[in-house]
Amino acid sequence: MPKSKNRKKKKKKPIDYSSQKNRKNTLERNNAILKKRMLQNAAESNLKIGKFKHSVSELILDYGKIYIDEYETETEVAKIIGLLIFGWNIGSIEESLREQALLNTLEKMNLIEIESFIRELVDRKITYYDEYKYIVTDYELSFGSTGGINLSVASAQVEENQEKDL
Repeated sequence: MPKSKNRKKKKKKPIDYSSQKNRKNTLERNNAILKKRMLQNAAESNLKIGKFKHSVSELILDYGKIYIDEYETETEVAKIIGLLIFGWNIGSIEESLREQALLNTLEKMNLIEIESFIRELVDRKITYYDEYKYIVTDYELSFGSTGGINLSVASAQVEENQEKDL
């Protein structure tokens, strides 16, 4: 039986994977940049390059979610991510060295006026994420077209005997 000329074929709407594809490409690019930097610095610092059991970038985004959600612009989010990583690193240092490291760094970076906020971040890291002993050595941050945050981090695992070297 012939088809009517007025009858149109329904076209399937293609699934738009562009945002997922863009996110994957951005993450791959960020990881490549970090890996290149780490390879350049690995010989000098005796760092071993590999993967950890946990995704440190996901841990940090989870750790700072309540703070990140308060900000809207990319500049503000980039600043808070830097502070989150600072708080994370100080919280990962052995307790006996933590206070001195915090005060020295706050003074060197001229951040004394936000000391209470940094202490809040350190306390949050110790309270909820103390079992994750990673120091972030470098990070790459970018933003997706839909406002998503792409964070790639280079990190080192802190072992009990290494904490004294910090």
